[in-house]
Amino acid sequence: MNALRKNDNIVELVNHDLVIEYDADTIQAAEKDEMLTFSEVLFWLDTNIIGEEFCLSNFDMGLMLYNGYSDKCYIVSFSDLERIKAGEKVTLSAYDPDEDDRETIEREYA
Repeated sequence: MNALRKNDNIVELVNHDLVIEYDADTIQAAEKDEMLTFSEVLFWLDTNIIGEEFCLSNFDMGLMLYNGYSDKCYIVSFSDLERIKAGEKVTLSAYDPDEDDRETIEREYA
């Protein structure tokens, strides 16, 4: 796996995709506070949750993430968060922010 940066729970690949897999201690912390734990893991790679949750389908909600280091965005679904919390490996694909994303980034991240 060609990584730009990594720690125990998250890897940023050379194409800027994020691979997230919690270790046992992080899984235990996520059982107490899932969103705080997820935010702390993302923060290590200068990645933050921005905007508000939104509907991805009839059955799932999601959040937008922004990586200030790479200037890339990601979408994470709540079902992805459940899989991560269960110890599964999840890959989030990077994409370039569009105009709407830029407005959100400037409003909430800057």
